[in-house]
Amino acid sequence: ISRTGGRKMKPIALLFLCACALPQVREHDVRSVEWQLSRISYWRDYSKEDEWRPCDKTMELGYGDCEDFAICAQELVKDWEGCASSILIYRNTRGRHAVLALGCENGIRGHFDNGVWVEGNYKKALDTQAVIVAY
Repeated sequence: ISRTGGRKMKPIALLFLCACALPQVREHDVRSVEWQLSRISYWRDYSKEDEWRPCDKTMELGYGDCEDFAICAQELVKDWEGCASSILIYRNTRGRHAVLALGCENGIRGHFDNGVWVEGNYKKALDTQAVIVAY
């Protein structure tokens, strides 16, 4: 409002300005999530019953396995406008693995794999693997 030279703007103009300023997801948003996830160390869960922790608990502990990374990534992107995400669990050569697949209307596509962004269609990671759960 200070840029209007002290004049009062009509509420409709304020609403219009706010609508134009809605944030869109950009590459630096993805890198910000990567940076936040870099605060977590990978720690493989060898127990038979895998524990899925909320993101705040994982961040507090400072470590987690692939499911914990995927849960935290989903927590960090949940409010992104025009994006959809799913935690995918599939079998690989070491057993089961979880990633967070992300697709946005503006063309950002990929997945977070243990905190690392892999650009492109996440299906490439699953081509020869059967998806067990999509959440």
